[in-house]
Amino acid sequence: MAEPNQPNPTPGRPAPGTPGSKPSGSKSSGSAKGKPSSGGKGGSMPEAATQEQVPHHKSARQRRGRKKGNMDLNLTSMIDVTFQLLIYFIITAAFSAGEGILTAKFPQGTGQSAAKDPPKRPLNIRLAPHLDENGLDSYRLDVEVRGTPVGQASFEDLYTWLRSNNNAINSAGPYPDDNPVIIKPQNGVRWTYVVNAFNAAIKAGYKNVAFAQAGGG
Repeated sequence: MAEPNQPNPTPGRPAPGTPGSKPSGSKSSGSAKGKPSSGGKGGSMPEAATQEQVPHHKSARQRRGRKKGNMDLNLTSMIDVTFQLLIYFIITAAFSAGEGILTAKFPQGTGQSAAKDPPKRPLNIRLAPHLDENGLDSYRLDVEVRGTPVGQASFEDLYTWLRSNNNAINSAGPYPDDNPVIIKPQNGVRWTYVVNAFNAAIKAGYKNVAFAQAGGG
């Protein structure tokens, strides 16, 4: 019968003082033995104290502070080259006519061809050797007009005849001032007479005076 002042033991747990039971302080002592207290000599240090304070080195340039420069794009050279290329292509460009466009010039008028001027017939001044009354060397002078010789007594008469037939001086003259005048001396004629005939034609206002090769009669 249980004593009235002693509590009933818990089911499954031996009562205090019975064989096999452990004192209440045995568990705490065991835990204290395995884990030292934080305040003891061998206890754990604070977390801040366990981490080493590693100083970070800064160079003098970093301590001074480096100014960050602004990067700008210079477009002056690029614009200059662009304008030069533009001018070059404008000058060298060849603009061709559009496809399908054909430039044509049609004849104007009634279609009748203009009559061409007939070739000009030259005035032939012929010189032939001649002996005068005294038997001295002289000349015989004439102008061949359309196959008919017109005799001239002297070079002064030749000048007068040529001038009167020059259309640039005399409007009634049949020959223009650019009409061919050919001097034809025969063999044996002195060169002085040939030069006098040339001077007479030039003095009369003709611009196209030439010499023919000396020939026979």
